[in-house]
Amino acid sequence: MPGQRKYTEPEKIAGQIKWIAREAATGRTIDTGTMTIHVRDIKVERKSSEDEAPFFCKRIDLNRDFYFEMAEFPTTDLADLEGFVLL
Repeated sequence: MPGQRKYTEPEKIAGQIKWIAREAATGRTIDTGTMTIHVRDIKVERKSSEDEAPFFCKRIDLNRDFYFEMAEFPTTDLADLEGFVLL
């Protein structure tokens, strides 16, 4: 991926994730998994366009069918720094 960062400690463990993918309409579980996340598993890509400030897409592939991704919009506005956590 263009703009993807290379890490100095790719084998370092970043954490663990246990996930469940459910069909929205029925609530039926369609896949589950548990995995140890290494630094090498986290893909970070800087993106921008002409009309918006740069932001970062962070992605972890869960398996060949599913991934978890979030966009981070760096800001210096203290009102936006209330926090976010996934448990």
